[in-house]
Amino acid sequence: MEAKITATETWRRKHRLLHAGATRHPFIRGIRDGNIDISAFKTWLGQDYMFVRAFVPFVASVLTKAWKGSNDSDNDVEVILGGMAALNDEISWFKKEASKWGVQLSNIAPQKANQEYCRFLESLTSPEVEYTVAIVAFWVIETVYQESFAHCLEDGSKTPPELKETCQRWGNEGFREYCNSLGKIADRQLEKASDDVISKAEATKNQASIHQWRLSATEILETLCSSQHKNLESEGKKDPLKAGQIILRDSPIVVYSAFPLVKSRSSASYCDNCFRTLSSSSVNVMACPSCSHHRFCSPNCLTVATASSHSPWVCQALSRLRDCPSLVSQPLERQVQAWFLIAAYNLALVSPSDFQVLLSLQGQNSPSDAPTVQFLHSLISSVCPPPSLSITIELTAALLAKDKLNAFGLMEPISLQQDGQRSVRAYGIYPKASFFNHDCLPNACRFDYLDSAPDRNTDFIVRMIHDVPQGREICLSYFPVNLNYSTRQKRLAEDYGFTCDCDRCKVEANWSDNEAEDVNDNGNIEEEEDEGEEIMDEDSDEQMGSDLEHGAEGGEADFPHAYFFVRYMCNRDNCGGTLAPLPPSGDAPSKVLECNVCGNLKNEDDE
Repeated sequence: MEAKITATETWRRKHRLLHAGATRHPFIRGIRDGNIDISAFKTWLGQDYMFVRAFVPFVASVLTKAWKGSNDSDNDVEVILGGMAALNDEISWFKKEASKWGVQLSNIAPQKANQEYCRFLESLTSPEVEYTVAIVAFWVIETVYQESFAHCLEDGSKTPPELKETCQRWGNEGFREYCNSLGKIADRQLEKASDDVISKAEATKNQASIHQWRLSATEILETLCSSQHKNLESEGKKDPLKAGQIILRDSPIVVYSAFPLVKSRSSASYCDNCFRTLSSSSVNVMACPSCSHHRFCSPNCLTVATASSHSPWVCQALSRLRDCPSLVSQPLERQVQAWFLIAAYNLALVSPSDFQVLLSLQGQNSPSDAPTVQFLHSLISSVCPPPSLSITIELTAALLAKDKLNAFGLMEPISLQQDGQRSVRAYGIYPKASFFNHDCLPNACRFDYLDSAPDRNTDFIVRMIHDVPQGREICLSYFPVNLNYSTRQKRLAEDYGFTCDCDRCKVEANWSDNEAEDVNDNGNIEEEEDEGEEIMDEDSDEQMGSDLEHGAEGGEADFPHAYFFVRYMCNRDNCGGTLAPLPPSGDAPSKVLECNVCGNLKNEDDE
């Protein structure tokens, strides 16, 4: 007689993608493959110590709920109490390991993913949370740890010898049996729970998996970006980062169209894989053999797309969505979100590891997004569900939140702008670049070369705008620098959920609506030529450059960023781009500045 499949096992199969992401994220794969950056392990050590301390009151609350909500014969209290006792030893182990690796636990600041995970645990300590829901969360958190580190001990693993003790701590057989005991308790509670409680428990289980996924994947990504930043600082020397220096080359894990699902005949034509502009006279342009809607710049691009971005499922899904009046009548933003979800779910099918990276990025759901999430999730689930992939509304919501916070726009050629406005041709998710913070006076900017790069044309680079001393944060601007204060603050609040208090904003916050700037209908600052000439006279150039680098304090420096506008803003009509020097040749800085929007070159000697 075949054994009955338990609720927890059913969920593991149903949400296997989430479970795989939580147990096979980049940090664990790095340990198992033997190529983990030891600084990433140290980061994990400090962050996990903080997590375990927050985990203790959660387990204590589960113990209280077990005492109130279980029978003496079930031994729930004894099992959970054993876990409580082990946590004391676990905290001691973290302290010992931190001492061994030179990690100062008292100096550790929690990463955002850690803070969110701890807040999630705290929410589960509420008396209103049912015992069934809490024990399911407890079971999945412990099980994720056990299966993750057990993976690093399997045959064929290349786990570094110095990390095997860590892996054995959670990957051992005894801890696996303990997790199985928790699973049995969870199944026993689920058997007698109401449908409403079961739904809550399933949602909580998925939330815990996503938090674990994000915590561990973010640890290694942030550490790698931090290491890259430190290496750029002249390998520990006191030399600054140089103007024009390339500090990052990044490739997108997903790229998707910014156009309506049904494009008008008058719209520009781009390759549906690399988004290079298609020439009407090119003999290399190839159409998708399965549909009449998608075209590619070359036979090679078509071949690559068929195995990746334009797989048979994507081709079929987009064709079906184009035939949905309920979607094609929606605003462009909603259609672009549909493009993204199809691309993201396809990523899960063709490159699960990249999909894990996507889910590890920051992104917070907002209640105002719920109608959009519900609409798109229902539509895709019914019209074009991805094969062999169970998608949930929680996963759809999480993906849309990642897209909102992390997508970079890839612009159309400036020659196609209309009424002074350029359109986006595509959006891309660039995982390393997503860690740059915003500043309204950035010290670096990004460049893409979609139509000029011979290969990997969707990659972009980040270059320094001016010299930056060691230890100063590298920041990008999330939008054109010439937007006025109120417009910038509005966009940051609506799109990114924060208020900027950079040096420029502190100055401009005190201006009246018409003081020191003229603003056009698009919120752009219009420069006055006479003022620019006055600022840039020979005697003030050096001083204003110093103000830009080191910050000015009050006095006559009411507008310390005026120098930035004159020197680093493109003066081409309706461009709004930022200028950065070309990469330096050896130790000699380049005197040629390139606009990151229109591509125009400007020689410093011509100023």
